[in-house]
Amino acid sequence: PCVVPFISDHPRHVFSNIIQAALLRAVRYSSTLDIFEKERRAIRLMLLYNGYPSTYIDIHFGKFFGNAISQSSMIPFIDNENQFLIMRSRLLPRPSVKERETQHRIAAVRLNEETKVTNDKEKRTTITTMQKQNKANKFANTLFLHYTHEKRLHRMKREIHKIFSETFQGTLAMDLRLIVGHRNHRNTGHELVQKRPPPTMLKPIPLPNRLNMSLNFYEGPFPSVDQVYHNERIIPSPLTITDKTCEYILSDVVRQSKMLLGFGIPIITILLCLMLIIRSICSKYYWKKDEQQTENLQQDSKDLKQVIIHQDEPEDLSVVINPKMKLLATI
Repeated sequence: PCVVPFISDHPRHVFSNIIQAALLRAVRYSSTLDIFEKERRAIRLMLLYNGYPSTYIDIHFGKFFGNAISQSSMIPFIDNENQFLIMRSRLLPRPSVKERETQHRIAAVRLNEETKVTNDKEKRTTITTMQKQNKANKFANTLFLHYTHEKRLHRMKREIHKIFSETFQGTLAMDLRLIVGHRNHRNTGHELVQKRPPPTMLKPIPLPNRLNMSLNFYEGPFPSVDQVYHNERIIPSPLTITDKTCEYILSDVVRQSKMLLGFGIPIITILLCLMLIIRSICSKYYWKKDEQQTENLQQDSKDLKQVIIHQDEPEDLSVVINPKMKLLATI
């Protein structure tokens, strides 16, 4: 038989409850100790088959048989018929799980009946109090008329009131108060909630252009230029160039040239100074390198002279300091 395996993620008390319930059922169904022992062994094998550790089983068996087993006994189960009968007589009056569930249901039904009675009493009291108050209903002579909101029917309220007054003029229906309204609809929310600014604010603002600023001084059509290119469009220009326009353009050119001279000359001088400094550093480096090479050549020439002088006297080669020249002399 299968029960909840020990490796499952159930709460820990579930496993102990399984062992206690199985032993209690075996005690109830067994009339003798031999039958109970067979049931106990079957329960133990079932628990071992489902992964329960033997030490865990022994601990909970000992808790179940704790009051029935003597403290001096080394066996974790009952071995005496009288002890079993005493334990069985003590456990039989206890209600089972199903009996406890039925008792809870009966108690819940009684509680529901009591609450229902109390609720009925409260309703009766509220009805009596409402009858005693006798407040006038302000909507007693009111007629409500609802319709689904649509944008094309925004004048419908006025028309309905007009038709109602024309139709029921001079009748008892005129004593009724007519209230016309529309139900909440998604179209209403879409129209009433302002999700974006008005279209006048969404129009692009034209940026100021220098060409337009300069053309403000022009008067009359151009005699020689037929078209002006502006914002990648060819626009026929009805303006002419005057003396004021020439002065404005020349002043702008002079101002830009002054700015270039003011910023360009210092930058050029700084670059020239940097080039001179770099050139002086490089010349010093190469000059030192050339001096060292000349010194090495002079030393080699001296050593070569000594080798030529002492060529026939190999014992005097100790005078030669340069190892390369020594090797040349020996060869």
